[in-house]
Amino acid sequence: MKKILVIAVIVAALLVPIIQKKFAIQQSTDVDSATLSRQTIKSSIIASGNFVYEKEVNLTSELIGVVKRLHVQEGQNVIEEQLLIEIDDRAYKSIVEENISSVKQYEILIEKQKIILANLNGQWLRKKEMLYQNVVSEEQYEEIYYKLKVAEIDLNESKEQIKQAKARLKFSQEQLSKTKIRSPISGKITNLTIKEGETAISGTTNIAGSSLMVISDTSTLIAEIKADEADFSKIRLGQGVDIVSVAYPDSVIEGTVKFISNTAKLYGRRQNISFKVNIQFAAPEAVTLRSGMSCRVEIYSQMENSVLAVPINAVQISENLGTGENVERFVYVIKNKVAERVVIKTGIADDKFQHVTSGLEENSVIVIGPNSVFKQFKGKEQIDVNILEIEL
Repeated sequence: MKKILVIAVIVAALLVPIIQKKFAIQQSTDVDSATLSRQTIKSSIIASGNFVYEKEVNLTSELIGVVKRLHVQEGQNVIEEQLLIEIDDRAYKSIVEENISSVKQYEILIEKQKIILANLNGQWLRKKEMLYQNVVSEEQYEEIYYKLKVAEIDLNESKEQIKQAKARLKFSQEQLSKTKIRSPISGKITNLTIKEGETAISGTTNIAGSSLMVISDTSTLIAEIKADEADFSKIRLGQGVDIVSVAYPDSVIEGTVKFISNTAKLYGRRQNISFKVNIQFAAPEAVTLRSGMSCRVEIYSQMENSVLAVPINAVQISENLGTGENVERFVYVIKNKVAERVVIKTGIADDKFQHVTSGLEENSVIVIGPNSVFKQFKGKEQIDVNILEIEL
């Protein structure tokens, strides 16, 4: 019995290493891998916005009045200075006529005062000569002198009053001219909100009737986006841009950054600080775009050609548990079916690849996924793996 027990113990001791080795083989992890190669990387900024007409006028009235005649309709092309709307001008004509009459009255009054002044001036000269000859008294001389000075004052006063009357006439004539509203630019009427018989309201008030129509130069369509302040330093005039309209998701339109606002503003419900950026582009003939359409914009801030790069999901980051700051970046390089942790230094990145500036050699085989395996690798320097090759 003792011999059988001893033999069983010896057999078990011999089998343990074999079982452990077999179990270790079964514990090898299946991973996706790829051979390192050179790529073109475009570092970009993603933003959303709308298509707008760069040259667009929201036409308003400077007067309050009933629209007597509407000369255009929505969708019509117009040229600069073309007559668009006539507002009832009867009240404004009356004011002009009243001011013309007022100016004429002052002109007549001034002529009358000039004659009186000339007469008094002649009397004063005669009285002055007679005073030297002691023919009239000093009181008689002073009386005519004071009348002369009063006449001069009256004439000067009338001259000032006619200036005011002429200013009122000019203002009323300008107001009358504003009853005929003309187009400030050449373009198309993209929105018409007023009708004949409705009352046009002064544009300083944000109520119904204050906006008459919108005239747009449809040749000046641009993409307008709100760039986050965190991306402001990366955006430059002339940078290349890819624009995708929500209406045409399969069509990529190339453009360039044309304008960057100098002042940040608060936009959206969250009141984020953003800068307005305008993108100039030439839309393909097959794409019909309109102001107000939504778009997605990708601005390429940096580009590097033929650089060593790894897929974004292959790069892992270790953090300082105390501060939460990134300590180092690393990937897992496969050699002889063993994944080894290799620290790397990185450059720019796009949505697919990360530029590796040091730490890896070309044609190295790296682990690129699946994401779940990286959790299994955490804290380990080497792991046995089963390789599933994937082309980048």
